[in-house]
Amino acid sequence: MTAPDPSNPALKSILDADLRFFKRWPHRNHRLRLAGLPELSEISAKFGGIAIPTRPDVRAFCALRRVGTAAFTRVAGFAIDCGEPTDFPDEVAHEAYDVLGPASLTDPLDLAALWRAAPNLRDQQEAE
Repeated sequence: MTAPDPSNPALKSILDADLRFFKRWPHRNHRLRLAGLPELSEISAKFGGIAIPTRPDVRAFCALRRVGTAAFTRVAGFAIDCGEPTDFPDEVAHEAYDVLGPASLTDPLDLAALWRAAPNLRDQQEAE
């Protein structure tokens, strides 16, 4: 994702919360969470729309990777929401970052190829 619009206070609030997350958990290098509406609006505005899924179990997620002590990079993409709590461990968030990075919220969905947002890697492998 490109640099966020600093004039959007709702988006800034989300990104500030991400910075607080990494400050609170200094051993973490990745984070996975549901994408916020301001982020989806940002993506839609920058890329001319989002391919909204019609299945209720498909949600937009945002994966983050820590860069240094006070910065991170973000990627966003659709994944199957397994209905689990969204407090994912670092190794699952890392995998999501790698998988969602090449994905696009603007391309037509390939539902068979969607990553499953399961709370641990064992559940990921069993679902495949």
